[in-house]
Amino acid sequence: MEHIVKNAEGRLIVATFASNVGRVIQLVNSAVKYNRVVFLSGRSMENYTAICQQLGYINAPRDMIRKLTDDVENMPDNRVLILCTGAQGEEFSALARMARGEHAQIRLRAGDTVLKSASVIPGNELQSEKMLNDLVVR
Repeated sequence: MEHIVKNAEGRLIVATFASNVGRVIQLVNSAVKYNRVVFLSGRSMENYTAICQQLGYINAPRDMIRKLTDDVENMPDNRVLILCTGAQGEEFSALARMARGEHAQIRLRAGDTVLKSASVIPGNELQSEKMLNDLVVR
């Protein structure tokens, strides 16, 4: 994971389970190490990350973790890591909305790296594959 954070040339968008706090901590630590600002997208991602910060599991410098807003467009691409929900392709999740071009704050573009960091849960195959197809079309 750290290798990907370090070497992604443009924006890095990572979808994982918000409840996988070990992965969230790993991504935040790597982002801080390689000077990427973490933008959070998805209510559960925001909530779990805030709890991890309150409990001291995440110790990032001020302003290194932010809620995803239009400000992301003003940041150099190589300084952006968007941590979002939607690894299962849930219809209204952050990554699914990005894949369809319907996310309010961000539009995917050439040079972005999208990482889906979760195995598909049985029963979610169709919605996950649809989201992946939508990502490829973008």
